[in-house]
Amino acid sequence: MIDISKMKVLITDDMPGMCKSIRGIMKLLGYGRDFIFANNGAQAWRKLESEDVDMAIIDWNMPIMTGVELLRNIRDDSRLWDLPVVMVTAEADPEIVAEVAETDIDAYLLKPLTVKALGDRVARVIHSHNNPTPAIMHLRLARNFYNQGQFQEAVDEARKAVESDPASTKPIRQLGFFNLKNNNLDEAEKCFKLAVSRNRLDVFSFNQLGELYMQRQDFENAAKYLDEAMKISPRQLDRGIRLGTVLLQTGMKDKARQTFDKTISVSREREETRELIADVCIKEGDARYAAKLLDQILQNVAGRPDLLIQLGLLLEGLGENQEAVKRFTLATEIDSKNPEVKIYLARNYLAMKRPMWAEKYLNQVLKTYPEHELAREMLQQCL
Repeated sequence: MIDISKMKVLITDDMPGMCKSIRGIMKLLGYGRDFIFANNGAQAWRKLESEDVDMAIIDWNMPIMTGVELLRNIRDDSRLWDLPVVMVTAEADPEIVAEVAETDIDAYLLKPLTVKALGDRVARVIHSHNNPTPAIMHLRLARNFYNQGQFQEAVDEARKAVESDPASTKPIRQLGFFNLKNNNLDEAEKCFKLAVSRNRLDVFSFNQLGELYMQRQDFENAAKYLDEAMKISPRQLDRGIRLGTVLLQTGMKDKARQTFDKTISVSREREETRELIADVCIKEGDARYAAKLLDQILQNVAGRPDLLIQLGLLLEGLGENQEAVKRFTLATEIDSKNPEVKIYLARNYLAMKRPMWAEKYLNQVLKTYPEHELAREMLQQCL
């Protein structure tokens, strides 16, 4: 039971003035006795790991770790998963609202804050936490069983939650989740399909259906449901990469590229996301799009001979030897001692019918590594 007047509250915002403003409102309302501040999600997570708090009020848009990333960590943690959380944000974008809702937020509040709005939300969240419905009590018990690895017991409690509140979608999707974790795929499928039939914005259930069909290697249905989840909440990067991968595996290359483009556009770390997606595309055989992504990274990031080499090899595989030579040459300017790059240069010059240039790089390799067998074999082709 949380005493609203004596609770300890974590306030997280990248603007110190906003933290103090929220604390001032809470004190005016008589809510909370102890307050701790954090200026980003990562700092907040460290405090949550080391201190016991009764409630968190967190901003959505923060550096290092966003509010949604912090909330996801909280909900995934076996100790903190039931912590009451209010999220505040200046953003009213439906995509952001959907992203926040997917992480099971207790309340969502738009800036600028008012005393009444914050007071009403906090009071409602604490009242709900202290006075759970029978369905919520069963779901709490189910989550405790799940945290202990007792999946069947979690399923049984979730089923009781559905019986207690059959009109709500939350117990149904949670029953689906626990069935999925217990490898009851057919039962999980029924639950998630029922949930989305009742709420077409239930992004969690759409996503879980996609993952379920991935387990069955039914890529067509996996793509269908992951696509529905992306339409509702496109800001989830892992899901975007997952969907793009499935689309590539089902031969829908153009749609995969569109999905990847959208995923990159909403990423906070675009170059890192491009690199992740490029790796996926190389694995799944879309060398052209992978080459495009690597080229975009190299336009914005200097000193990456590894990416220059990777791009050169892709271009070589696409038959674009001259473009490959440009990248390998840049790589040698950064790392002149790498013999493999010079072998790649020689190989491409031979493909371009320019043996004198190939010979130049092969001789450089042999000067340092006189027993380099491949270089000696290739040198014979220059004669």
